[in-house]
Amino acid sequence: MMGRSASASASILGEQTVNVRGDYVEERLRTGQVFLLSFTHASVDLNPSAIAALLPVFYLSLHLSIGQTAVLTGASQIANSLAQLPFGYLADRVSLRFLIPLGCATASIGLALTAFTHSFPALIAAVCLSGAGVAVYHPEGARTAGALSGRRKATGMSIFSVGGNLGFALGPITASAINSLHSTAAYLLFLVPACLVTVMFAVTHGIAIPEKHRSTLKTNVGQGQSAVTAALILLLLITTLRSALQVGLMTFVPLFEVTQRHHSAGFASLLMTCFLLSGALGTVLGGIAADRIGRTLTLFVSFVFSAPFLVLYYHTSGVLSAISLVAAGGFLISTFAVTVVMGQELLPNRAGVAASLTIGVTSGIGGFLVALLGQVAQHLGFIRTLDLLVLVTVLAGTFALWLTVLWNRQRQITPAL
Repeated sequence: MMGRSASASASILGEQTVNVRGDYVEERLRTGQVFLLSFTHASVDLNPSAIAALLPVFYLSLHLSIGQTAVLTGASQIANSLAQLPFGYLADRVSLRFLIPLGCATASIGLALTAFTHSFPALIAAVCLSGAGVAVYHPEGARTAGALSGRRKATGMSIFSVGGNLGFALGPITASAINSLHSTAAYLLFLVPACLVTVMFAVTHGIAIPEKHRSTLKTNVGQGQSAVTAALILLLLITTLRSALQVGLMTFVPLFEVTQRHHSAGFASLLMTCFLLSGALGTVLGGIAADRIGRTLTLFVSFVFSAPFLVLYYHTSGVLSAISLVAAGGFLISTFAVTVVMGQELLPNRAGVAASLTIGVTSGIGGFLVALLGQVAQHLGFIRTLDLLVLVTVLAGTFALWLTVLWNRQRQITPAL
C-alpha cells in the first residue's frame, strides 16, 4: 500500500517531495458535501453517454455514414478537451464554484438542442456545446472534491467519480426513454438534472470548502524529476487509450447491436446502461483494490481482464455476449478515480490541471482517435474494428505494466510513496 505521512506527502516519484506543513489540511472527509458534489457529477456526465446512446437515432434520421457518426463522438470529446485545460489552470488559482452549475446547464442545453437540428453541421455544433459544458464542469468539480476529501483523497475521489459513472450509466436509458416519446419537445426533459443542480446550489449557497493556502513545494530536480515526467507521460498515455476504448465501445457497440445483430435501439441503450453501471461498481472496487495492492498494479489488472471479456462479447451471442460486455465495462472503467488521484499526486499544487489532463485532455485525444477509427471502420467492418479495440486494450496494459515497474522502482528510493 502506498503510505502517507502526516507531515509530508511524497506524492511524486523519485527525490521530489512536497512539504505540506504550511497548508491548512482538512483532516476529515466531508461526506455529505462530497455526495452532493457527486450528484452534480452525475448530472453533467449523463449528457455525453446520452449522446452516445442517441447515435443510432442520428445515424438513421439524418442518413449519416459510420464515419460521420464517429465524428460526432469525437467532436464532443475534442470540444471537452480543448476547453478543459484553461479552466483547470484557472481553477488552481481562483475558486469559481459557479462553474459547476454552469457546466451542468451548458452540457444539458447542448444535448437538448440536438433534437432541433436538421443537418449534420448543426448537430455537430449542438454536440460540441454539450462537450464544452462538460469541460467547464470537471476541473472545478474535481478540485473541489479533492479539497473536501481531507486526507482520504482516494475515498473522496471515488465517491465523486461514482456519481459521474452513475450519470454515464443512466444516460443511455434516459435517452431511450425520452426518445420513445417521439416528441422534439420531450428532449427538453434533459434540462431537468441541470435545473436540480442550480436549485441545490441556490439553496445551499454553493458547496463550501475549507480555505487552502498555497503549498510549499520543495523540489530536487534530476533523477526524481525525470521519473515524475516519465510517470506522468505514461499515465496520460494509459488514460488516453482507456478513454479511446470507452468512447469507442460506446460508439460502435450500439451501432453493432442495431445494424449487425438487428436489435432495437432500446436494447442497445439498455446494454450500454448495464456496461456503465458495471463501471460504477468497478470504480468502488477499484478504489479498494488500489489501497490494497497498489494503484499501478490495479491499473494493469484492469486491462488484463478487460481484453478477454471484450473478445468474448463480439465472438459469442445472447446472454454470454451481454455478460461479457458488462464484465469488460466493470474492469475497464474501474480505475477512473485511481488515475485522477495519481495525476493529482504527480502535480500536487495543480489539482485542477491534473484533473484536466487525466479527465479532459486525454478524453479529447481519445475521442479524436475514435473519430479516426470510425473512418477505418467504414472499410474494415465492425468485427475488425472491435479487434482493433482489443489491441488497444493490450497496448494500454503494456504501458500500465511499464508504469508499475517504474513506480515500484522509484518507491524503493522514496519509501513514503
